[in-house]
Amino acid sequence: EDIPVRPIMVCNDGPTTGICRFLGSLFGALFNAATHCRKFKKAVDVIHALKFYQKSGQLQPNTLFASFNIDDLCIRFSHEQAINVLERFLNAYVPDHHIQGMTIDTILQLARLVMENQYFIYNYKLYQQTMGGASGSRLTIPLIYLSLF
Repeated sequence: EDIPVRPIMVCNDGPTTGICRFLGSLFGALFNAATHCRKFKKAVDVIHALKFYQKSGQLQPNTLFASFNIDDLCIRFSHEQAINVLERFLNAYVPDHHIQGMTIDTILQLARLVMENQYFIYNYKLYQQTMGGASGSRLTIPLIYLSLF
């Protein structure tokens, strides 16, 4: 059934929560190291960063800023596409193919385990989420960043 819902709530004590948190932190750190991208969680962080850039001489009259929103991005990506993107990224940016004592294959299996075990309740019925992920999940946003990268 094609149900137009956007899962936001995440169970904080589910069986895959620890794996999800671990992978989200790991992928976020790898993405930041690979891209040197600057992300802001609060508006005040932008102001502090602008002051820093201005003081260091990096804020120029021709400096460009970008902000965009892609509707429904959290629920529209295919799990298999996310795994493929993740695999390419890890193979390109993890030179020895081991991360914290685990192989890339193990990391991919863990990511697949989390994505294949996402469920939500809608109108008192249990559904498996087969596309995307909950926007509140620690794994969804890093996977989206990697897909856009």
